[in-house]
Amino acid sequence: MAVLGLTACTSANPAFDPTTAGSVGQGESTGTSTGVGESASGGTSNGGTVAGSEEADESHGSEGEPDACQADLYAINQNGALYLLDVDEGWSMSMVELQSQLSSWALATDPTTGILHVSQYGHPSTVWRVSPVSFIRDPVPVMVPGNNIVNIARAAFDPEGNLWLGTDGLGNLFISFPPGAEMASELLRPGLGAGGDMLFLEDGSVVVPSRDGNLWLTRLDAEVEPLQFPLAIQAVDGVPDLTGIARDPLGRAWVATVNGVLARVELDDLLDVDPGPVAPVVEVELGIFISDLAPIVVPPDGC
Repeated sequence: MAVLGLTACTSANPAFDPTTAGSVGQGESTGTSTGVGESASGGTSNGGTVAGSEEADESHGSEGEPDACQADLYAINQNGALYLLDVDEGWSMSMVELQSQLSSWALATDPTTGILHVSQYGHPSTVWRVSPVSFIRDPVPVMVPGNNIVNIARAAFDPEGNLWLGTDGLGNLFISFPPGAEMASELLRPGLGAGGDMLFLEDGSVVVPSRDGNLWLTRLDAEVEPLQFPLAIQAVDGVPDLTGIARDPLGRAWVATVNGVLARVELDDLLDVDPGPVAPVVEVELGIFISDLAPIVVPPDGC
């Protein structure tokens, strides 16, 4: 098993304590940010549309008034713009631009501290830790064996607090960074499709969306045959390009497409049924590009 090194376990910015979710340091500015309930300068606040059952229509508004304190999920687009999403009201709010350049991003939230961990596609040598309160970012250098460029398209935390990064490619290399450790490990799990995201379940299974429209159910702690569940999204013409998956504060799982469609999926169904097509419970069209999703653990400043 190949080994990587995580060279910075403490913050490069002493004023920003990554173990304290509400810390506001003097680190590198993320770019344009906003006050609570306002859209970012140059950003947008978009209303979306919702499709689903009558029950879903009762619980979702078609175009709610944006309120950052009511947001359910983070999303990041291919240009590094970070959004807050309200899946019940169907809106998105642009908060900050981490970096304005054409690139894809992987996004994960530490379930203990709420700190965002961001990995830029094509630049795996740095993982940014971003305060969920101030949105100030703190770069963490990552050593890659042989100084190779590994394109990261997936990021998630497992129940034990390990940060996992997944490569974009059919090789499916998953890199695990245990909390507080200086070393990381690589696991090769072929056959899961390119790109997408990952979400760890309580039983140790992991759901891996891929850009070929499939949800894969597998484990990273054992050699098992992955199970394939094509996701049938009505709002997408053709095969959905799946780029993100995360749970909202109510525990509901949402899968995102690159074109900004969110589909709520009952993940328990994947554990109880034979592999085959899965239909979402609800679909929400947000009208923004999405490279990844992540849960909100700590709300923005002012909430």
